[in-house]
Amino acid sequence: MPEELIETIIKSLEGLADCDDREISSVFASALSSARASSSRALIPNTKVGTLARYSVAASASAPLRAYLSSSTRSVQRDALMRAALDAAFKLAAAAGTKRIDDVPEVDAPEGWDKDTCGSFTLPTPLGVAEISYSPHMPGGNWTLSLAGIPVGFGTTPIENALLLTKVVEFVSEQRDRPRASNPFRSRRLA
Repeated sequence: MPEELIETIIKSLEGLADCDDREISSVFASALSSARASSSRALIPNTKVGTLARYSVAASASAPLRAYLSSSTRSVQRDALMRAALDAAFKLAAAAGTKRIDDVPEVDAPEGWDKDTCGSFTLPTPLGVAEISYSPHMPGGNWTLSLAGIPVGFGTTPIENALLLTKVVEFVSEQRDRPRASNPFRSRRLA
């Protein structure tokens, strides 16, 4: 099963990297490179190396999400590829739960969020538990937003991440509300 999920992530990222916008293309190319680099280790069963590599592949799938949502390259087909990558990433990361404990600054929880004993904030969503945790020195800010166990964005404050979660849940839920479309990776045979 992890092999199929990893293949879906890699094929989705390949399709998303193929666009006219160089900036967005490079974001997806970087994520693709990272996913490919960890993919062989991710297939090692029952080891910490394999678990961390699966988490890395899942994180690679979600890394370009914020840039993609604010880009002008969105289309129905590209949205389907992004959702396929995220869906596979959520499933792949389900068993790779890792927790970090750092010196967390005292901040107020976003409205509706529960404060965890480790200093992070959690909120149940239809897609899984969302968590905002303190991760200092990350490129997008010191607070990481994770959904169903994979990071989907970074922000400078927990409130910024709570607002991002709203966008992410709306984006992923759009497809779940629509009738199921055909698999974007299946080729049609011509007789």
